[in-house]
Amino acid sequence: MERSNDHRLGDHHHDDRHHQSHDHHHEYHLTIDHKPFKWSRPTITGAEIKKLVDAKPEYGVWRVVEGPGDDEEIGDQQPVNLKKPQHNVFITGPKKSTEGQDSLLPARDREYLATKNITYQETTSGGQRGVIFRQYPLPTGHFDAAYADILVILPPGYPDAPPDMFHLIPWVRLAVRNGYPRAADQPVVFNGQTWQRWSRHNSEWRPGVDGIWAMLKRIDHALKVAA
Repeated sequence: MERSNDHRLGDHHHDDRHHQSHDHHHEYHLTIDHKPFKWSRPTITGAEIKKLVDAKPEYGVWRVVEGPGDDEEIGDQQPVNLKKPQHNVFITGPKKSTEGQDSLLPARDREYLATKNITYQETTSGGQRGVIFRQYPLPTGHFDAAYADILVILPPGYPDAPPDMFHLIPWVRLAVRNGYPRAADQPVVFNGQTWQRWSRHNSEWRPGVDGIWAMLKRIDHALKVAA
């Protein structure tokens, strides 16, 4: 159990035993993949960093170095000193890349999808860029299908500009009345397929903060409350 190291007011008597206990329960703050964490020891290894964010064992770990120059790669068994909080920023991610394929999604999006084990495909069609989430699970018993491919078309300027609607294949109907959900009955052709357009508009988006995870949360909610 982690404990705070706040000092109690009025405690003016500190013996050696108190100092030892205080040091033992000190919390070290670090950021991994843009998320804050606390750690109870003054050092942490690359393997322990990956475990905190459920990164794949084959992923790499890097300590972010401010300014020009390469980030510092951290080995699985390499201990990192956490006593300087300003240096405790880390990222994880795959080391391997596929030749000849440029990613449409920024690194933070890819890192999030990797940690959630979400299968996706980045593709372009007719000058539009899109990401397709393959066999995405739908709310249990809500539709006449349990899974669907979900297409999100990425606008120019993404991720500063927000995605808007989303699209499904196969077209799904509500189980309770065997009809299409409201505002989900129009076709959109993308990548040679005719998708079911869900007209759900994005009224709130924080440039520089939100990413593909925010869009997926909107999709999850829209599917859950569809009527």
